[in-house]
Amino acid sequence: MKRPLIRMSIAVAALVGSIATAMGPAFAASPVDKLSFYSEQYPPFNYQEDGEPKGISIDLLEAILKEAGAETTVGDVQFAPWARGYDLALNRPGTVLFATTRTAKREDKFLWVGPITATRIGVLGAQGTADVSKPTDLNGARTATIRDDVAEQLLTEAGVSESALMPQGKAKPIVRLLEAGRADYWAYETNVAQYLLDAHGAEKPYEVKYVLSESELYFALNKETPQAQVTAFREAYQAVVDSGRRDEIVAGH
Repeated sequence: MKRPLIRMSIAVAALVGSIATAMGPAFAASPVDKLSFYSEQYPPFNYQEDGEPKGISIDLLEAILKEAGAETTVGDVQFAPWARGYDLALNRPGTVLFATTRTAKREDKFLWVGPITATRIGVLGAQGTADVSKPTDLNGARTATIRDDVAEQLLTEAGVSESALMPQGKAKPIVRLLEAGRADYWAYETNVAQYLLDAHGAEKPYEVKYVLSESELYFALNKETPQAQVTAFREAYQAVVDSGRRDEIVAGH
């Protein structure tokens, strides 16, 4: 009496297995779903507004995730101070940090997917503040930076003393320092800095005093991230680029 039931169970199992095999891609999780995404308040590239992630990088990531067939969404992006996200990307496999300026100093620290778009790093100061002809001019001033940001790294590489820098975890305290006259300059991405000065209610007019670097923004992946995850993310990015969607996203902002 038991043998028909056993044969039926085997037949059902075989049928389910055949269906799963035939529809494998629909059931298989994308390798991209194993990645963890970290970002910061860096408008207009990536930021949160009323709890919703927005910006050029966010829209591009959304297109990449869809292309990869991932269940992960941009709602899963974790926003954190830059220094924390940078440390995680350096030390935790599967971590993706964006938008990250690709520089010679950082080249061997990460795996890179991009570019996302162009970026310009500079030194801003209030109108009337002394002009800056070279980075070492800042040794006689007080320049605010975001801790571990590329602008801070570029200044120290150019010979600016660490004692002349005022590293902060976020932008809002920097705006307060500038407005109160306790900082003379701010070294940062110029578009982002102007956006944040306006957003945080700066009353003084600010201008770019010196351009440190013109580069490009990328997704930076931890170097020990499994190759299957890197390849899946990179191929999805490239498909978005080839379709023209990346250019549409950048132009739309």
